[in-house]
Amino acid sequence: MNCDIDCPEGKPKGRDSYAVDNGVRFNDFRDLVTTWAGLDLSPVGGGPRSHFRTGTRPYLTYEQHRIDWNLSGPHPKYRHDMESLFYVMVLFTFSHSEPSKEISKPVDEEFRYDEWHQFDDEALYYKKCSIMTKGSWKPPVQPFFLHFSNWLHEVRVNFRRGFAKQADFVEAKETAEALGETWLPHKAQFYEDYSLGGHITYSKMVRIMHVFNGEELVTYDNETLEYLESGETDMKID
Repeated sequence: MNCDIDCPEGKPKGRDSYAVDNGVRFNDFRDLVTTWAGLDLSPVGGGPRSHFRTGTRPYLTYEQHRIDWNLSGPHPKYRHDMESLFYVMVLFTFSHSEPSKEISKPVDEEFRYDEWHQFDDEALYYKKCSIMTKGSWKPPVQPFFLHFSNWLHEVRVNFRRGFAKQADFVEAKETAEALGETWLPHKAQFYEDYSLGGHITYSKMVRIMHVFNGEELVTYDNETLEYLESGETDMKID
């Protein structure tokens, strides 16, 4: 089945190749936007592509704009692909009055995400760092996409909490090293960078994005359905 996404009244809808309206489906939306953005968010197989540092600059993660970004660094992180997807949604819902109509010039001069395509790595690093780490941020979406605000807000909050935990962990480690102490973090200090301390996981993103404007999106993936119905906080992925 070939899927595309229609957004009547700012609501994502899935359609099959016969153009029969099947309602909103989480899988359709996720698969389409990740393909469009050049991402692979599958929890197994394929894997994230962010470690290659390819793609359009506005959609790179803010860490990838650092001069010291290591292309051959640790294993690729799922959170990097989710951060890129976040920027895809931010820029699209800001710069379009409807799915197929791009606005010529945004009314809100405070947020000029349309200018990100002209920025260099240093400028984008600070712009994105501000979004991901500061206490408050309001999604500057166009009226047509108003209901995307909750997705953007919830995803951004999880990133902010994760980066805050990352900063606390690094600070504690550097303090111990400065004092000449052996760094042995206890359980309360444990931090896992792959998911920003557990704040950006496939499970958390499913919990956020399977609901749109108070309505559950339809998904046909049995494993995801079982997880959502179980009420568990973490999805077990083999």
